[in-house]
Amino acid sequence: MQSRVYTDRAGLTWQVFQVQRSSLATAAVTPGREAGWLTFVSAREKRRLAPPPAGWDIATLDQLEELCSRATLVPFTATMGFPTFEMADATSVEVRRETRPAAELLSPQLRDRIRDEARKARANKRPVIQAMTALRATLEAEGISAHSDEFREARKLFLNVFYFEHTR
Repeated sequence: MQSRVYTDRAGLTWQVFQVQRSSLATAAVTPGREAGWLTFVSAREKRRLAPPPAGWDIATLDQLEELCSRATLVPFTATMGFPTFEMADATSVEVRRETRPAAELLSPQLRDRIRDEARKARANKRPVIQAMTALRATLEAEGISAHSDEFREARKLFLNVFYFEHTR
């Protein structure tokens, strides 16, 4: 994957890279991003520009800044954290996210509620897909997006209880 790092006029360091879709399924990518997109990541924000313009990989710093200003801001969720950079040298950058431990993603009350829903679904012999659809509705009512780390943690907890918790 081609990647560039630059510092804008405000002194903010950005990593920019091109993302290509890996699925041929039409629904697997957001409309408008079928041809891929550029991702701009800094310590404060993330942006996407679709489609990626030809020559972005040889663009000047001013041109990269202009492309970044045209890119759409991607909101960070509270649990995603902001990226941190570790620069090994001027040409390589590693981007990591500082995240909270999984145990902190869900409140103890919500964890108990998810466990109860999984136990009830198993006891009533509901198909797991039907139970997961109900869980998704419950989580969305709590303001938890299906694309969030909280949702992934809730789904993992639900499935562990549904399939692997021993019944007494």
